[in-house]
Amino acid sequence: MDGKRNYSIVFKNETSEQKKNPVAGNATEPTEESSSSAGKSLVKGLVAFKTFVQPFVEQVTTAYTSTVALRTGAEELQEKMQFAQSVISKGVGIVESIAVGAAVGNLPGAVLGALIGITNMGISYSMKLQELKWQSQVEDVSLSAMLVRAGGAAAFSGSRERSQ
Repeated sequence: MDGKRNYSIVFKNETSEQKKNPVAGNATEPTEESSSSAGKSLVKGLVAFKTFVQPFVEQVTTAYTSTVALRTGAEELQEKMQFAQSVISKGVGIVESIAVGAAVGNLPGAVLGALIGITNMGISYSMKLQELKWQSQVEDVSLSAMLVRAGGAAAFSGSRERSQ
């Protein structure tokens, strides 16, 4: 024996499911880059939509809904239209986030983000509903106080009954 030893180091990637050809640019099966090109084009399309189309559509619809009361005198209709516009806007945002998450390969994260967004929207609407209920209660108390001052049929001492 000449006292020399030979060692071999072998690196294996056993987690990869796709077989790749070691020659650059000569893949035997579709690689992740080629399969994600559809996802990349979807992301590019969504970016173009959010950059060019969405601001124009939002500007036109906001201008229309903010002038409903001026044009028709129907303030409640304007409020309903603005509420619908905000719900649609939030819904489109949630759908966009799911689409982008799916396109980049993180669908579970996108769905989780959408669920969080929907939960936040629900909490916001429930808080607004509670605020409207409180406003209604304050308004009822105010109206009943005005009726009492005016001698109306609300709770009163009964002094008007004796004179009638």
